[in-house]
Amino acid sequence: MATEIYADYEAMSQAAAAHLKQVVAEKPDALICLATGSSPSRLYEILAVAKQQGDFQTDKLRLLALDEWYGVPRLHPCTCAFFLQQHIVEQWGINPEQLTTFNAEADDAYAECERIQQYLDDNGPIDVCILGLGQNGHLGLNEPAATLKPDVHVAELDERSQGHAMLSENGVEVKQGMTIGLSGILGSKEIMMLITGDDKEEVYQFLLAGQISTSIPASFLHVHPNVETFIDEEIDQGD
Repeated sequence: MATEIYADYEAMSQAAAAHLKQVVAEKPDALICLATGSSPSRLYEILAVAKQQGDFQTDKLRLLALDEWYGVPRLHPCTCAFFLQQHIVEQWGINPEQLTTFNAEADDAYAECERIQQYLDDNGPIDVCILGLGQNGHLGLNEPAATLKPDVHVAELDERSQGHAMLSENGVEVKQGMTIGLSGILGSKEIMMLITGDDKEEVYQFLLAGQISTSIPASFLHVHPNVETFIDEEIDQGD
């Protein structure tokens, strides 16, 4: 993985935004897989300003949600779909049809995963997959386990994921999620990993060691040939 360490979260986000703008300038119809949460939120805000200034073109982009909680109303404030509606559809000024998300309240979660897998099969591979580093080392909601699933699937969430800020801050309890699998993520032409936030020092140090384990799904990024890792210096110092 190519790694760059930045002075703080803002500098990291600015660098990631500049990188993604260049990618989109070279391929205006890029398929971009979007993570949610605090790690990429400032990146998305910076690009929204760039869009307003005419420095970031979004009209041809194809956008795909990385994952979703399962068993709550589709546009509940805790959902990834709600986050992306606010940060991407509204702030980037895109056509809602450009964004494909999971339905958090689908009657059949497995059928919903099949729908997203079919979208990926028809439109992939992903050009750029934007990821954050989970406290438990998950990628999307590919959770630590003895075995990992390659395709889009229903995930059983571990305790740390069940306590994710998107859920806890909204008083929501969720046991399952839906996520792009490792084949979709690792099949991406490029991966942008943003590493910031509290309580991630242990998993960050595991990544630095260069080992691979299903107990830290993010470690599988070491087998990908084109990963750009943007690191907030505060986590690198263990703060």
